Amino acid sequence: MSAYKNDTKKSFRLAFLGTGTCSSTKRNPSSFAISDGNIITAVDFGGGAYHQLSRLDNELFDPGKLKNIFITHFHNDHISGLPDLIWGKMYSPIDSGNKELIVYGPPGLQKFWNERLMPFIGKEPSFKVTLRELSNEYFAISDDISVKCSPVFHSENSVAYSFEINGKIISITGDTGLNDNLISIINMSDIAITEWSFTDNNNETAKHMNNNSILKLLDSVRSDCDLYFTHIYPENGMDFMEQIKKIKKFIANNSNKCFFPEDLLVIDIK
Repeated sequence: MSAYKNDTKKSFRLAFLGTGTCSSTKRNPSSFAISDGNIITAVDFGGGAYHQLSRLDNELFDPGKLKNIFITHFHNDHISGLPDLIWGKMYSPIDSGNKELIVYGPPGLQKFWNERLMPFIGKEPSFKVTLRELSNEYFAISDDISVKCSPVFHSENSVAYSFEINGKIISITGDTGLNDNLISIINMSDIAITEWSFTDNNNETAKHMNNNSILKLLDSVRSDCDLYFTHIYPENGMDFMEQIKKIKKFIANNSNKCFFPEDLLVIDIK
């Protein structure tokens, strides 16, 4: 990705709207948001994401400022908040902000929108929606943000997004197994949000991360990238904080660069 060229740097913040999975826990399904105070760009939009923006109680993340949504893939726990959003923008008396929505996603986005989402909602949005299908490309969405879209190994056409902001690269991978592409994405990032679905080795699947693949990942990526792990499935008889203590013990030598955010955490992109 090219070097950042704008000398007047805005202040950006990253919010973790949903750090969980499809499992019923206190953590919402996957969703993340980046804001400069004027425009919100979301990555994935799992159930409740639209309402989580309000729960942040932060004017930078006013739901009316949401303009861009990037979808990594079309599994329900990454897109099920879209009906709430569309319905809210059509009918909410308090969402009086930006009525235009630009949705980016991998090949299949148009089909998903037309054949799954619109029939469920029952009517076309009363505001402008632009759909853009991506595969493997680099482009700007504003003077301050450039985006690189890269394939990852999960479902058909799954992608990750790397955002270049203020000279920093923030990558959000969505669900993925370990492969060379994932390692390359993280090695070019200053902040990377990726998954750790299974915190044991009993769930062996190439399309998600477990303990074995996490160790291989940590051995292969740069030490100065802050890694935020989300999409952690709960373990029976163990709450989230107990699970995190177990994880941190497991990765003791790497724990200083690994973070396990909870919902509604907001961090500065400095």
